[in-house]
Parts: sequence; C-alpha cells; structure tokens
Amino acid sequence: MSEQKGDVLFWIWLSQCFGAGSKLYPALLERFGTPYDIFKADDEEIAAVMPELSLRERAALGQKNLDSAYEILGYCQRNGYSLLCYNDPRYPLSYRSLVDPPLLLYYRGVLPDFQNRLCIAIVGTRKMSEYGRRIAYKIAYELANAGVIIVSGMALGVDSVASCAALAAGGQTVAIFGNGIDVAYPPEHAGFKKILEQRALVMSEFAPGSEPKGSHFPIRNRLISGLCQGTLVVEGDERSGALITADRALSQGRDLFAIPANVGDPNAAGVNRLIRDGAHVVLCADDILKQYSLLYRHSVRATSSASLGKRSDYDGEMLSRMGVYSRVTGGYTRVSAATSLQAPASAEQPAEEKKKQVRKSPSTRTEKQVREEAPPKSTPCQADHSAEVLASLGERERRVFEAIPMEHPLAIDRLQSLGYSTGELLAALSLLEIRGLIQTLPGGLYCRA
Repeated sequence: MSEQKGDVLFWIWLSQCFGAGSKLYPALLERFGTPYDIFKADDEEIAAVMPELSLRERAALGQKNLDSAYEILGYCQRNGYSLLCYNDPRYPLSYRSLVDPPLLLYYRGVLPDFQNRLCIAIVGTRKMSEYGRRIAYKIAYELANAGVIIVSGMALGVDSVASCAALAAGGQTVAIFGNGIDVAYPPEHAGFKKILEQRALVMSEFAPGSEPKGSHFPIRNRLISGLCQGTLVVEGDERSGALITADRALSQGRDLFAIPANVGDPNAAGVNRLIRDGAHVVLCADDILKQYSLLYRHSVRATSSASLGKRSDYDGEMLSRMGVYSRVTGGYTRVSAATSLQAPASAEQPAEEKKKQVRKSPSTRTEKQVREEAPPKSTPCQADHSAEVLASLGERERRVFEAIPMEHPLAIDRLQSLGYSTGELLAALSLLEIRGLIQTLPGGLYCRA
C-alpha cells in the first residue's frame, strides 16, 4: 500500500465514523493528530483522550475495518472522482473556520484557487418567478464576468440558473451536492451535471452512492455558505430551503445579501424578512462587488450593466442548451419550451411518496417510457445543421452526432459501439449541446435539437 493511498483510506474511514456534518472531527484531529493515529488507538486510549464521547461514538471509532474505505476509494479511482482531505493544501481555508468543517470532499472538475478568489453563493426558491429567473441570471453573469466564483447547489430554479449564467459569462462556478457525487439530483439536471463536471466543479461531502435524503440538504447548505464570503438570496418564501442557507451564512459570520421583492408576492416573504433583519439590499452586481473591491482588488474587477450591454440579460437559449430546467406556474418546463413536465417531488422536505419518486429515477425507466413522458420536441436552440457547422466539428463529435437518430432519443450506452470511452462520449455530447446541435432529456437520453 502506497503512503498516499494509505493516508486517504484512513481519511475515508474516519469520515464514515460519524457521517457528514459532525462537530467531533476537529477535536479528534486536534487531540490525536491524524486519522491513522485515531484508527490505531484502542478504546481505552480514546476514552482517556476524549472522555466526553458517548458509548455509541466510541463504538463507531472502535470499528477498525477498512473494507468500506477500500471500496469507496476504488470506486472513485475507476470512475474519475477525486478526494480532497482536510489536510490537503488546496482545502479551502474558509471551511477551517467552521465548527463542523467537512473532513473529506469528493469532487470532479478543476479546483479553483479558493484561497485568493472571491466566492459568492446564489440561492433561492425552486419555484422562481420570471423576474427571479432574470435577475438571478443577470447578477450571476455580471459577478462571474467580474472574476467571482459562483457557488450553488444545482437545484431546480435559482441555483441552476445562476450556475448556467456563470458558465455563459466564461466564469467559474461550483455546485455542492446533498447526495453522492455520482448521483444526478434532480434527475432532470443529469445533462447539466455532466457539463458542470467538464467545465466547472462539482463537490460533495457524502460518499458516492448516497441518495438525496431530506436530512442531507441542511448539512449541505452549510458548505454552500461556508465556502463563500457572502450569500445572495434571490427569491424564497418563509419555508424555502434558501433561508436555511441564509441562516447558516449568518451563524458562520458571512455576509448576507438579498434581492427585494414585492410585498404580498408568494416568493417575497422570506427575502423581505432577511432585508428587514439586516441583510444587504442588492439591486445589481456592483452592490456586492463594492463590498470586496479592496480585499480582492487583484482578482475582482468592477463591472456594470451598461458596460456589459445585453450580454448579461437572461438567455433562455443558453439555459436550454445546458439542460437547465426551472419551475414555473403549472409545473416544470424547459426554459425555452412551451410544454411542461410533471413536477418531481422535492427531496428537501421528503415524504414517503417523495422517497418513492427518488428511488424511481428516470434512469430506471425504459427509453420508450422516458420518450413518452418527455415534452414534444421543439427547437429551443435553433441549431444550425448546415454542412459548414458539421464540417467544423471534430471527427469524434461528427460521428456521435450522426449516430443520434432524427426520430427518437438515444441513451449513451447505445453509442458505445462507436468505440469511444464513456469520458470521450460525454465530452463529445457536451460540445454538441453547447453548439446547439443536441438536447439532453430526462433519464440521460440525447436527441437532436
């Protein structure tokens, strides 16, 4: 066993002892030193060093079996997921100030320079209004264009719109999951997840395979706010999960920003209450940027709507190309399509029926079932299929595009016969989406635009 591999195994083992969000990890590391030192300590040593631990907690540390850790590490290595341990120099310093820092993070994508970059979380309701959609996109675009890293959770609504806008601006974005890094939740964003993995960063504190349970999301929310210097809430009622993130930001000593909303509007109560209680009012991106202009003068530049022109305006075509769905009156709809999908249950406030819906994800349905449930094909991307555009593609992208039938969607495993690896296929499909030539449908299916 290599020293590096052995070190990671003990970090995985320790992270499994108490699960995500535990406040015990910092004290254990302070008193013992390393996960390996904790692993080799017997029950008497643990009781002597940390007498405040309960019998159940000591029993968890007494499980000296590395089988699960080996299994998790092997799965990550085979599937291209990386691990960021608490002792890694790249570990965000902002997390070290938390009383419950993540011991271990699973991720895919490129880690930004968190130590020297301004990070702003943008969160809000899944049932956003047209106004909320537009203002979330505009502010996220302008912040990302100014050099700010946009952090969110890939949820339906404000979260995914903000992440998409950051990518459209050529900026960086981070999506933090409340489930395993290998699980696409919501399933409607399976295609968007692939794009984030290739062009941005996705992270999770939960081990691969972890389902999106309701109890996971408040734990996840502390990581969204904790990674950032400030959190912006766009829309949300008094029961919105975005307010949990806002409360976490305040308890962590972070700045809190909010977009004012009309009194009486269903999405107004939560954000207006935050403003009444002292949140900074935000009308444009510069209202946030000016708070950090001195501290991050080398990495953030001031911007304005006037200087950006219409580029920062809401772009439904871009959202559609990236596979982003948003909730509107009457259910979920692809942003630029006129048809709607059946609204899935939210995992943030689970009931037994919601759990059934999560277990029966689109990936478990047949192509025929998904095709029947998908909205009638429109042409939101207005893709140019001219010979000139096709000729500009690489050989791999052109072969993948030509393999997708005109008549019906296709799953990625049906493209394996082309002789490319899964990673190569995902890269080609993402490029074709960006070019507006194909669309992603629920269940990981692809069709021509």
